[in-house]
Amino acid sequence: MLTEPAPAELTTQKQVKVIDAPVVETAPDKVLTKISVPKLAAFKGTGPFKFAVALFDQEDSKAIKDPELAIGLKVFSQTPQVCKVSATFNKATGKYSISVTGISNGQCRITALDKGNDEKFPSATEIKQAITGIAVKKTVSVKGVKPTPAPKPGIKKASYKPPKG
Repeated sequence: MLTEPAPAELTTQKQVKVIDAPVVETAPDKVLTKISVPKLAAFKGTGPFKFAVALFDQEDSKAIKDPELAIGLKVFSQTPQVCKVSATFNKATGKYSISVTGISNGQCRITALDKGNDEKFPSATEIKQAITGIAVKKTVSVKGVKPTPAPKPGIKKASYKPPKG
């Protein structure tokens, strides 16, 4: 009785098992964010005016409380001649406390920018607020009285007559 060889024994090529599995690259999760600003009170006077800014997840509109994600926000004044801005991050609430000081009357434009979201498409919002009620510094002009010089010693009476001509 002849035994038939298995098909693998008939070929001279080596068999290589190829596992077709997708290559998984571990990329950091990008969270699409939006910056939320509450309703602002009127900026009247020099301030400082305080309000909060928070990062929100665009998908479910929940405030991002994770300090690692929320801390990437930069807040600055586009109009430094009108207003000065400072921002401090509160780790407990995940919100930024913004303090604005008015310098002169006009449109104060503040930009809040989140680069932690995506380098190519950062989340940003612009806050425009008119500042009014800052007293304009007036230049004071003083009307001075010209002093009359004291007469020189030894001269009792002095007068001046312009020459006729």
